Amino acid sequence: MLHDLGKYSIAFQNYLHSATGLIEQDADDYVEAHDMKGKIDHSTAGAQYIWNFFKENYQNDIKKQIIAQIISLCLISHHSGLIDCITPDGENNFTFRMSKSFDKTYFNEILKKIDSEVKSE
Repeated sequence: MLHDLGKYSIAFQNYLHSATGLIEQDADDYVEAHDMKGKIDHSTAGAQYIWNFFKENYQNDIKKQIIAQIISLCLISHHSGLIDCITPDGENNFTFRMSKSFDKTYFNEILKKIDSEVKSE
């Protein structure tokens, strides 16, 4: 569920509805689904959700922060294979991904839309 959290976004819903014909080509919300395939981030928001939750609630528990990082890595790597946390150039790729703009991950939009049952899980 967390990997697909970004699918709550309007951008992803417009993509799905356009691809399946629920949004007609002349409608304002229509997107060319073929051009958008794989371009709408639907996994980072779930990883950010877990990462931020553990950072806020377990600041002094390094073991739980490591668990949060592992879970987050699984969420963002589900389609691509496990990402390197440190790039060959020495860049912190994990922090870069977790710091991705909430506008690009639809994080704040999604937080307003999460079903309470899903959120409690």
